[in-house]
Amino acid sequence: MEVKSISDIAALAGVAKTTVSAVLNGKAKQYRISEATCERIQQIAKEHNYRPNRVARSLRTQKTNTIGLIVPDLRNCFFSELTTYFEAIAREAGYQVLITNSEDNKESELRAIENLTDFSVDGMIIASMFNDQELQEKIKTDIPIVFIDREIPGNNYFSVTSDHYSGAKEVISAIAKQSNEIAYIGRKLEISSAIDRFQAYKDVLAEEKVKLDEKLIFYTKDTIENGSIGIEEIEKRLGRLPKAFFTSSYVLLLGAVDYLHKKYGSIPKNMPIATFDNSIELDLFNIKVHSVQQDCEGIAKASFTVLLSYLEGKPKKETVTVKTKVIMR
Repeated sequence: MEVKSISDIAALAGVAKTTVSAVLNGKAKQYRISEATCERIQQIAKEHNYRPNRVARSLRTQKTNTIGLIVPDLRNCFFSELTTYFEAIAREAGYQVLITNSEDNKESELRAIENLTDFSVDGMIIASMFNDQELQEKIKTDIPIVFIDREIPGNNYFSVTSDHYSGAKEVISAIAKQSNEIAYIGRKLEISSAIDRFQAYKDVLAEEKVKLDEKLIFYTKDTIENGSIGIEEIEKRLGRLPKAFFTSSYVLLLGAVDYLHKKYGSIPKNMPIATFDNSIELDLFNIKVHSVQQDCEGIAKASFTVLLSYLEGKPKKETVTVKTKVIMR
């Protein structure tokens, strides 16, 4: 006999379809089904390689056990590590994760949200480019959403973010003790994390009584190429390299270091450097770069927990801030 449904298993096991359904959905104890019956049903399912029809089950339960995850760039070490942790946590809890790369583009993000909505995901985790007003106008879905990495000011959703300000301030303060001239190469001030990191830079300069110099500031997008362009542009403005510099992301640091190596053969000695985000590669550099390490596992756990509370009907709108760790080298 070919087994295609729980009706087939029920016929072979000599039990009701509801009994088979309860056993295969892990609810045998709840319905007081004997161990012998459970073993018989599970053995038949195993022998016939039976797999539940997820589509049919989702139509019945109105739940797909899938979560959409939208990140800007999986090549970014922070988002790749965060995605790895989140997928593992969700899988352990019985959820499949559909991962989409938005390329930090609003239109791509919007299409991703629409596609995930069409797939009837139970919830979404998004590192978004949108502000609150845009979210209200453009995102037409009732699916629960948790925003990560970037807080949406005034939003009606959940947010889980790192303490960008404190981490950036601590690491910039460290190089400010070595130099009173610090260049800033960072992404445009269009998302909360970028705003917080730049505010930390300004506050450190104010505390050190150093005047803000626009020639030392370069706004851009988070790519290796733009990190190289940033340090080159600041060099042109000054007529020389800055005495020290901070990059607001690891990919921008890679670009800046690549430029210095290609033009000068090495990083100038005694040039204090710091970056937001951390990578094991920094321990292999022949220069000392102080960095801010985000707790990717902590963010993944917190965002999944918050989303789960929403899915279980006990939502509590709040912003969860996860501490960072500054690594001095």
